[in-house]
Amino acid sequence: MQKISKFSGEIEIDEGYFRTKRARDKRGRGMANKTPVFGMLKRDGKVYSGIVKNCPTNELMPILSEFSDLDTLLYYSDCWKAYDGLVNYEAKTRYLKV
Repeated sequence: MQKISKFSGEIEIDEGYFRTKRARDKRGRGMANKTPVFGMLKRDGKVYSGIVKNCPTNELMPILSEFSDLDTLLYYSDCWKAYDGLVNYEAKTRYLKV
């Protein structure tokens, strides 16, 4: 595994759910057999993504802590409830409604 430097400045974070075959009739988190993926994007192009077990705060915070400095970054995210936990770690956040 390649060691990457920690993210700094402004980053965007988001989660997504994927599967190998497109299902045209079902959308969203509720669809069975989807793989959750978490990603971070530094606005100058640096990207981190990885498969996660699920997307609650206690699953995402260790990843954010490992790859970023929580107290020096400004996070941009959607309103997914797991990101509410960033405030408990003294992170600066801005929510973008997409």
